[in-house]
Amino acid sequence: MLLVELALIRLIGLLGLLVLGTSIWVLVDAKTIGVRKGLVKGFFDIGPWGWFFSCLLIWIIAFPIYIAKRGEFKRLNAERFMQNLYQYQSQYRTISEKTYSDPDTKKRTTIDWIESIGLVVLLFVIFRFIVISFVDNYQNKTPPPPVAQYNNSPTLNPNEDLKLSKGWGWTADNYGNEYIEGTVVNRSDNTYSSVFIRFNLYDEENNLVGNANDIVDNLRPHETWKFKALVPYDNAYSAEFAGIDGY
Repeated sequence: MLLVELALIRLIGLLGLLVLGTSIWVLVDAKTIGVRKGLVKGFFDIGPWGWFFSCLLIWIIAFPIYIAKRGEFKRLNAERFMQNLYQYQSQYRTISEKTYSDPDTKKRTTIDWIESIGLVVLLFVIFRFIVISFVDNYQNKTPPPPVAQYNNSPTLNPNEDLKLSKGWGWTADNYGNEYIEGTVVNRSDNTYSSVFIRFNLYDEENNLVGNANDIVDNLRPHETWKFKALVPYDNAYSAEFAGIDGY
């Protein structure tokens, strides 16, 4: 699998964990502060499970809305609780008016907004850390050093008609795909229908993980072929020239 594909899968996995984790937090928090259907009117009149699935499916929309309305949910739930309590008291109206004019109510609302803003900032920092880690991991991934930058090892062709010229090297493109590049020269007077070059790939512990290959057709006499063999393994650390076959 190519490096860019692995990096994208890793990023999607991290973002998926972020969405799932925050959605579960919304479910638990909504139950804790007393969010329930009928607490508010309109489109946002849903219960804890409704908020959970909304965040899970449309997180980019539902989660910021929940954070913004969290303070309102807490305030409305507290007011409804006090109203139910005052129904059993003879001086309901006097106490109720005092409650609504109590400066502590504004203080609680301010605290709720501070908590909501703090949660948004925290999630932004986490999201930024995930994205920066992904970008740094992708951009700082340097191609591993080849076993030999210049290698004129003999080919497997007994007559040595086909041979590496000026060695070979390990390169990478802008998308993170890695290649082994070099030049093969046909030193004979014959045309080869197919020429096949291969390299053995090893991990950091020098275990064989696979091969990098390239092929060309109709290599004419004394013609030069600039090969580019794709390295298809992310854990490939070094390479060794394995041979050239010509038919």
